[in-house]
Amino acid sequence: MQAFGVLLNVKLRAPEDSDLPDSPPASSSERKRAAEAEPVSQPEPEPEAMEVADEESEAKQRKVEAQKEKEAGNAAYKKKQFDTAVQHYSKALELDDEDISFLTNRAAVYLEMGKYEDCIKDCDKAVERGRELRADYKMVARALTRKGTALVKMAKCSADFDPAIETFQKALTEHRNPDTLKKLNEAQKAKKDLEQKEYFDPKLADEEREKGNEFFKQ
Repeated sequence: MQAFGVLLNVKLRAPEDSDLPDSPPASSSERKRAAEAEPVSQPEPEPEAMEVADEESEAKQRKVEAQKEKEAGNAAYKKKQFDTAVQHYSKALELDDEDISFLTNRAAVYLEMGKYEDCIKDCDKAVERGRELRADYKMVARALTRKGTALVKMAKCSADFDPAIETFQKALTEHRNPDTLKKLNEAQKAKKDLEQKEYFDPKLADEEREKGNEFFKQ
């Protein structure tokens, strides 16, 4: 090439890289395919979020198990297997303390067993917990009615009916249930009947009051 240049009296040079034309720009479709070919890295889940999800899943499972225990308790109650029913309701409470029906159901068993003080304790817990959780007012009323029933069972003199009557009245303010109203009327009548007996026989009142005191001491 140089010899040819000499003949033509023209100075020739080899092309340099800078003289080469630029390669044609990639089209938008090519860029899109290239982007799709690259693996998209997914963000790793936050450890804290995973822990929360695990806790929620575990809590849900515990609630399911608690309901199974409640159903087993209901079945035992219908068969009058009261000790077994208490065990199932107690287990349900251990699994889920946000369902006060476990307490009211266990209270019903204690009522049937004649364990009135235990019944009242469970009813008080149900009312307190129910208000904390803003539970259905009907559930709170049920607990109060059950407590009132236990108080009536424990009444030995006319004065003993006062707390039962007051409890039934509280239950009615939560939910005006016909059964609760009936129990209230019966308690008021029983109190009035005893008052008349005590009026004509003061000694009877003292004896019944003493029996009541002995019962509470047991």
